[in-house]
Amino acid sequence: MRYRAIRGELVARTSIHLGTGEGNDTTDDLCRRDVEGNFIIPGTAIGGALRAIATRLAPRLGSPVCRALWTQEELSKLSDRDRNRPCGCWVCHLFGDVNPTEGDSEEEGGRASRLFVAHAKASLPLNKTPRIRDGVGIDRATRTAARATAVKFDMEVLPKGTMFDLRLELEDTNENDELLLAVVLAEWEAGRAWIGGCRARGLGAFDLKNVKFLEQDLSNAEELLKFLNTDEPWVNASEQKDWLATQLEKARKRIQPGTACHEGVARSFVTMQFNLKIHGPFLTNDTTTAVRSGFDSVPFLDVVSQNGKSILQGSTLRGLLRSHAERIARTLTTLEVSDPNEFLEKCPACNPVESGNENAPLANCDTL
Repeated sequence: MRYRAIRGELVARTSIHLGTGEGNDTTDDLCRRDVEGNFIIPGTAIGGALRAIATRLAPRLGSPVCRALWTQEELSKLSDRDRNRPCGCWVCHLFGDVNPTEGDSEEEGGRASRLFVAHAKASLPLNKTPRIRDGVGIDRATRTAARATAVKFDMEVLPKGTMFDLRLELEDTNENDELLLAVVLAEWEAGRAWIGGCRARGLGAFDLKNVKFLEQDLSNAEELLKFLNTDEPWVNASEQKDWLATQLEKARKRIQPGTACHEGVARSFVTMQFNLKIHGPFLTNDTTTAVRSGFDSVPFLDVVSQNGKSILQGSTLRGLLRSHAERIARTLTTLEVSDPNEFLEKCPACNPVESGNENAPLANCDTL
């Protein structure tokens, strides 16, 4: 019997928001804290982010495609008996079956996760504090703030550079489990880790650093006593050098071609970088800093200090891109239809801040 754990550091590359859905007099949505008031990433959030990547990568290593990626048509072809059986893919073997059922064996009923994910406590950068970030919905018809529907909100965010202590523990895992987990962690090491809310608006990007695989032999009586006498068993475990590199070398030899894979399986990723040149004055506003400083408007900075750099928020860029895409989509649809009713049937871009007739073909298009 062996105790095995993985330690690492998750460092925020951008501001992050890990919401509770609850607010107070200061903000609409507070960041999540533990009972002692420490900022944390819940283990479920980390585990969910790991599982999402693993689900798309596992088939490229030889695993059956997880049923989470199956279409309704594919699921309908299963018999009632097979539909109630565990999935059987590597992802469900490591992270646990989504809907375990009663059964005499793991093959019949499934089992819980073999991976324990601890809450990750935050360490804020020196002299940096949480801040309040504002957001507002834009009415598509008037192109102004959607005041009628009160789409105005704010939320608490933690600053760039915040570090979280990552701890994973493995129980009864096999070679495929470790291989899959290593591949997912390598994705995070490469900067493809996003956790928390508003990820599509520029928040929640992380880098994984200092990954260590720790192991302790509990078949030895002395080591077992050490394990039982501490609340932090990873302290007495020995590091297995180059674990991640070794697992990745094995994974590269097992990569399956992506050409014939299921449509939900990862084949590639795309990163786009470009420069924006601003002609003339440009205004952004950090409401919280403006209130503290006594000014009506203060440029939005990456950190609140004299050394802070002015930034254009991801939500601003995303909103501009979405607005242009919606106008293009509606224009193309207009060219293909003959009357307003047909437009409502086919319009691919509704007004998300307008509540129309819920029974209409597309409930929010009637204002455009």
